Amino acid sequence: MPRAARAVRLIEQAVELGVTRLIPLHTARTAPPARGFSLEKVQDSIVSASRLSGRSRLMKVDSQMPWSQFLTSKLMGPGTIVAHPGGAPLNEALPQAVNATASAGSPGKEKSILPVVAVAGPDAGLTIDEIIAAVTHGARLVDLGPRPLRTDTAALMMACLFTANTSRSREC
Repeated sequence: MPRAARAVRLIEQAVELGVTRLIPLHTARTAPPARGFSLEKVQDSIVSASRLSGRSRLMKVDSQMPWSQFLTSKLMGPGTIVAHPGGAPLNEALPQAVNATASAGSPGKEKSILPVVAVAGPDAGLTIDEIIAAVTHGARLVDLGPRPLRTDTAALMMACLFTANTSRSREC
């Protein structure tokens, strides 16, 4: 999660883009949380942004999750994309992730739509070990372009492209 002011802006804009859940991840290069900032304090921003964007459900913001826990959680799957230079272009990988989540399920059982999970690492990037672990657990690496992006910019870029590539009625 970026510093306080940037974190609040990220949360507000993610709500406006239709993101349904935000999970700050603790990685090897995660910066310590800003002094005086707590997720509880942004609840008013979530409500305000939800009203502005006409959302009937509030985005959920979880407490920080360790990277190792994320790797073994139900969030990790065929619809997980991780921003990393040298990955597939996002405009190619995102539709594949969306299709993979829509077709996931066990043979003979009703298929359920799994979430598309977009991971933007810390400003300093994920470590090589974290990238290898993500790929080993089924994540797709995506390249967000020629310039390094801050965490919040990368997250919002992925949310924008997801929103642009899915129906307007489906939230991300």
